[in-house]
Amino acid sequence: MSTPLAAQARHTPEEIARILGRPAPTAEQSRIISADLAPRLVVAGAGSGKTATMVDRVVWLVVNGFARPEEILGVTFTTKAAAELRQRMVSRLATLAEHGLRPPGEDPQAPELDPTVSTYHSYAKALVSEYGLRIGVERDAAQLGAAQSHQLAAQLVARWEGPLPEQVPAASTLVTAVLQLSGECAEHLVDPADVAATCETELARLRVLPNDHPKQLKKAEAARNAAVTKLEQKLLVARLAVRYQRLKQTMQVMDFGDLLLDAARLAREVPAVAREQRELYKVVLLDEFQDTSHAQMVLFSTLFGDGHSVMAVGDPKQSIYGFRGASEGQLFDFPAYFPAEDAAPSYLTAAWRNGTRILDAANAVAAPLGRPAPWAPGERRFPVPDLVPRPEPTAGQVLTGTWVSEEEEAADLVRGIRERAEQARAEGREPATAAVLCRARAQLETVRAECERQGVPAEVLGLGGLLQTPEVVDMVATLRVLSDPSRADALMRLLAGARWRLGARDLMALTDWARFLARRRRRAVERGIAEDLTTPEGQVPGEEGLRAGRGEAPDPEQAEAQAREAVQELLRTGGGDETDGASLIEGIETLPGPAWTSATGRALSPEARQRLERCARELEELRGYLGEDLTTLLHHIERLSLLDIELASHPGRSAHEARMHLDAFHQAAAQYCATAPRMAATLDAGTHPELFAPAGADSDAAEQATPQEHRYTVTSSAAGVTAFLAWLETAAREESGLPLPAGPAVPGAVQLLTVHGSKGLEWDEVHLFGMAEGIFPTDQREHWLNSLGALPWPLRGDRGHLPQWDTDQTGTTGLQESWTAFLEDNDERVVAEERRLAYVAITRARELVSIGSSRWTGTRAKPRVPSRFLADLPEESVRIVHEAAPLEAGEQNPQRSSVLVALWPFDPLTQPAVTRWEDLETLDGLTGTAQADAALDPGPVRSRRAEVERAAALVRQRIAQRTGGPAADAAARAGEAPGESTPETLAWEEETELLLALRRTRARAAQRTEIPRHVSASLVVGLAEDPEAVLRAVRRPMPRRPSAQARAGTRFHEWLEHRYGAPAMLDLGERLADPEEETPQELSTLQEKFLASRWADRQPWAVELPLETSLGGITVRGRIDAVFRTPDPAPGEPEWELVDWKTGRVPTGRELADRSVQLAVYRLAFARLRDLDPATVRASFHYIAQNREITPEHLPGEEELSALLARLGHAPR
Repeated sequence: MSTPLAAQARHTPEEIARILGRPAPTAEQSRIISADLAPRLVVAGAGSGKTATMVDRVVWLVVNGFARPEEILGVTFTTKAAAELRQRMVSRLATLAEHGLRPPGEDPQAPELDPTVSTYHSYAKALVSEYGLRIGVERDAAQLGAAQSHQLAAQLVARWEGPLPEQVPAASTLVTAVLQLSGECAEHLVDPADVAATCETELARLRVLPNDHPKQLKKAEAARNAAVTKLEQKLLVARLAVRYQRLKQTMQVMDFGDLLLDAARLAREVPAVAREQRELYKVVLLDEFQDTSHAQMVLFSTLFGDGHSVMAVGDPKQSIYGFRGASEGQLFDFPAYFPAEDAAPSYLTAAWRNGTRILDAANAVAAPLGRPAPWAPGERRFPVPDLVPRPEPTAGQVLTGTWVSEEEEAADLVRGIRERAEQARAEGREPATAAVLCRARAQLETVRAECERQGVPAEVLGLGGLLQTPEVVDMVATLRVLSDPSRADALMRLLAGARWRLGARDLMALTDWARFLARRRRRAVERGIAEDLTTPEGQVPGEEGLRAGRGEAPDPEQAEAQAREAVQELLRTGGGDETDGASLIEGIETLPGPAWTSATGRALSPEARQRLERCARELEELRGYLGEDLTTLLHHIERLSLLDIELASHPGRSAHEARMHLDAFHQAAAQYCATAPRMAATLDAGTHPELFAPAGADSDAAEQATPQEHRYTVTSSAAGVTAFLAWLETAAREESGLPLPAGPAVPGAVQLLTVHGSKGLEWDEVHLFGMAEGIFPTDQREHWLNSLGALPWPLRGDRGHLPQWDTDQTGTTGLQESWTAFLEDNDERVVAEERRLAYVAITRARELVSIGSSRWTGTRAKPRVPSRFLADLPEESVRIVHEAAPLEAGEQNPQRSSVLVALWPFDPLTQPAVTRWEDLETLDGLTGTAQADAALDPGPVRSRRAEVERAAALVRQRIAQRTGGPAADAAARAGEAPGESTPETLAWEEETELLLALRRTRARAAQRTEIPRHVSASLVVGLAEDPEAVLRAVRRPMPRRPSAQARAGTRFHEWLEHRYGAPAMLDLGERLADPEEETPQELSTLQEKFLASRWADRQPWAVELPLETSLGGITVRGRIDAVFRTPDPAPGEPEWELVDWKTGRVPTGRELADRSVQLAVYRLAFARLRDLDPATVRASFHYIAQNREITPEHLPGEEELSALLARLGHAPR
C-alpha cells in the first residue's frame, strides 16, 4: 500500500494558509486539499467554500511538487467562473513564490506557466479543433448560432416531402422540436435514426395491442390513440432531425450540440487523444459536476477515467438545469465512471453564507430529496448530509406571508425593502443588498412596477427583448415597409406612432382608399381594360358608382348602392384583405384628390394628407439606399426618421443611456453582417440526393431519388434586408428577441430575476415572490411524450434515474395501468426538481429570506393556495408577517372582471390615461365625468409636453440671440399664439429660418467657438495631437463613414463581445484605424495574437465600462475597453488594471505620449468612481497585432488634463 500523499507533503494546508494570511481550512477542507492523486467526488453544499477549496488544492499540489501548474486542468461552466478560478490560483501561487515557497527543484529563472482553466464547452471545442480531422471534422467548420440553426431547420421543415402523421403540428412547432431533439441526441450521444427506430417499434406494438379493458373500452382506446398520435408526431421530428444532421455534415457546419458529440467521439474512437490529454494534464478538477450532461460525463471519463486524478465537485441538491441536459442522478454515478479504491465521497458541509434559521429552512425543504425515488428503489445513492452553521453564525430571519392579490403582496414586499434601507441609512449603515426571485419571468413585472411606484431603484436581470423596445420596433417596421410593400401592419405601426400620429379616422380613410385601389385594379383586369395609374383619379371606363375616385361627392342613392355593393363583395371574398392588390404603401404614394370621400363617407384630413405626403417622400428616399450595406441603411433610417434626435431629447438621460437600445441594435446588425458571409453555403438536391431520401432509406434509394430544385442556405448576405428580417424573426422566437444591453449600474438597486438565474449569486436579503401551488412548484408536468422535441427517456444516458413507461403489455388494461404509474412517478420527479430549485433560492440569502404567496394571480378564476414547500419550514425558524383574510363564499378574482381602458391616439409626450373599472357593466352604465369619478385607479398622468415646449423655445431663443436672425420672431409666435399655425407649417417655417440663419453665420464661424459642455475622451486626445483640427470639428461637426478596411477593428471588438459576453462598442468620436494599419483579412491574425497574450485567460471585471468625469467644468465621457481586477494582488502590483485594445500599429515618441492622454482620462474617471488614488490604478494600451503591451510611466493628472481642455476656451476669435 502506497504512502498517502499528505504524509509526503513538505507543507500542510494550514501552513500554506498562514503564509497567505488566510483563515485556516476546516478539517473537511484540509482532507480534501491534501487528498491522494486518485478519483474523488466532493459533495459541496451551497456556500460551503468549494471554490476556495479547489484553489487551495491546486496550490498545495504545486507547492509540494506533486504537480506543476501547467499539468493542472480546471473545467467549469461559465467564462466568468473559469476566469475567477484561474486568477485565484495564479495570484496565490505568485504570493507564495514571493515568500520563497516554490516547488522543490524548481528553477527560479524558468518561465512561469499557469494552470489551464476552461469551460466545458471551450474544452470540447479545443479538442475538436485540434483533433477533429481524425474523424473528418474540418478545422474551419463554421459554428451556427441559435438563429441560424433555426433558419436551416425551418427550410428542412418547409421542404419535407416524406410521410406525415394524421395530426401535423404547426411548422414553427416542428422547427423548435427538431432543434430540441437534435440537441438532446447530442447531449446523450444518440443517433436521431435510433429515435426514429424506437418510435416505429413502439407504434408497431401499440397498434396491434388488443383492447381488453373490461369496463371502459372507449376510454382505453382513446388513451392508446393519444399515445399513437404523440409517437407519430415524434417519428416525424426524428426523421427531420436525421435530415438536419446530414445537412449540417454536408455543409460542413456545426451547432452547439455537435461540439460535445464530436469531442466524445474523439475520446472514444481515437485512443491517442486520451493518451495525450492524460500526459498533458496530471490533475483534473471538474466544477459544478451536478450540472454536467451525459455526453460530458462520457467525454471526461473516457479521457481521464482510468484511475487518473480527477476531482469532481458538485451538489445534487443544486441540480436545477435538467431542461438543459443536466441530470441530478448522474453525480451519484461518479464511482462507476471514475472507479477508485476509495470510492466514498468527501463532503463540505459548513455553510459560510447563511444564518442558522435560513439554513434550517433550506435543510427542511431539501429533506425529502434524501428518500429513494419510487421508480428506482434500488438505486445506488450515498447520503447527502445537511448543511451545518459556520463557527459563530448569525441567526438570520425567515419571514412568510399570504396576501389576497399579487399587487398587495408586491406592495408590502417593496415597502419592507424600502423601510429597512431607510432605517440603515438613518443609522449610518449601508443598506442591505436585496433581490426578488420569481419562479417565472412573467411575475417580475408586478414587482418592477411596484418598485417604480414607491421610488425604489430596481433592475431586472437576464432579460431579452431588445426587439420589443419602441425605437427598435420603429426601425424594424421601417425595414419591413422597405422590403415588403404588402406589410401593412408595419406601415400602420409607423403611421400611428409618435412620428406621424395619424388618428383612427384618417387611418380608416387610408384603408378605404387602398381598398378602392384594389377594387379598381381587379375590375380593370377582369374587363381586360388598361388601368390608368398616372393619376390617383384614374378610372375604369364605364364603371358606375366610383366617382369618388375623381374627387366627386356621390349622391345619396349612389352612396347607398356602393355600401350594398361593398357588403356583397365582402361576403363574396370571405372578408379577405383587399389591400393585397394595392397595399397601403401604394395608397400613400398615390393619394386621392382633396375632395375624395370613400363609400363609407370617410376622407383624409388636410393634416393627415400633409403627413402622408412627407412619409411617402421619406420612404422613397430610403429605398434609394437599399443598394447600400445593411449598417449604412440603418443609419439612414435613423437619420431620416429623426430617431437620433428623439432619443437625444429625452430629459434626465445621458446620451449613452438614451441610445443604449438603438446602439445595441446597430451592433446586432453589424454582427449579423460580419458572421453571415462565414456561414453562407448553398446546396441543391441534385448534388446531394441523400438529403432528400426518407429517413432510414438505404443509399440506393437515395441515389434514385428525383433531384429537386430546393436550395438550402444557412444565411444569405445577398438577400440583404430580407435575410436580416428573417434572422430577426428567428431571434425573436428562439433567443427572446435579442438580449437587452446592460444598463448603467444603479447603486443600491433591488435586483429582480428568476430563481434559475440566481444560481451562484448571493444577497443580504432574498425575497421569493408568488410562491404558490401551480407556480412554485409548477403545475407543468412535462415528460418525453408530451414534449414533442424531447428525447425518449429509454434512450437517454441517465435513463436509470428517470421514471419509465412500460409499454410491453398484453392489452390496453396493462397499458393504462402502466401509464398511470408513469404519470405518478413523473409527478414525483417534477416536484423533486422544484424542491431543489427552492433550496437554491433560499440558500442565496445571508441574513433574511421572505416567502410570500397570493390567492389571486392574474385573471385566474380559481384561487391559489400557498406552496407546499412553506409547510415544510420549521415553525420555530419562521415569523409570519401577514395573513390574507379567509376565502369567502362566492369570492371571485377582482382582476378577472375588471376592465382597463386607455385613450388612443395620445400625445407622445404624455402618458396615455389608463383607467380601470370593476366590470364592463359599470363602465357601460356611466358617461362623461361619472366615468372618471367611478374609475378604481386612474393613476397620475404625467406629461412632458410643457417642459419640452419650454426647452424648445429656449433653444430657439438662444439661436436667435446668437444669430440675430428671424428665429426670435418664430419663437415668439410659437410661444404666444400657437394656434395660429399648424405644427407642420410652423416646423417648415422654423426650419427655413434656421437654415437662412445658419447661412448668414457661416462667414463668422471661424471667429466664434462655443465651448461644449460634454466631450469624448478621444477629443481630449485630439487636443493634444492637433488642437486646430479639434476646434474646426467643434465648430462644424461632420460625420465620417468608416471605410471597409477600418471595419476590421470593429469586427475584432465583436469577436471579443462573444468571448466576454458583453456588447462591443466604440467611444463617440473614437478614431478608426487607418487603411494601411489593418484589413479585414487580418481578423483571424488578430484573434490568434490576442489568444497568445496574457489577457486571453483572464476574465474582465467589466467590459465597455461607460465613465464620465468633470475636468475644468467640462464633462468628459468615454468607455474603457476592459477593466481587470486582481483580488489578492502581490505587493507592488495594482488591484485594478484598465486596458484599451488597439488593432493598429504601435505609435512612438510624441504620438504615443499624446495618445496616452486617453488612458489618463480613463484612469482619473475610474479612480473617482471607485474612490481610489489614481496612482494605484494601472492603465495600458495593448496592441493586438504586435502582442505588445504599453504602460506609460507618466500619465497626466487632473491639473494637466484640465489645462489641455482649457484650449477649447482659447479659440481664435
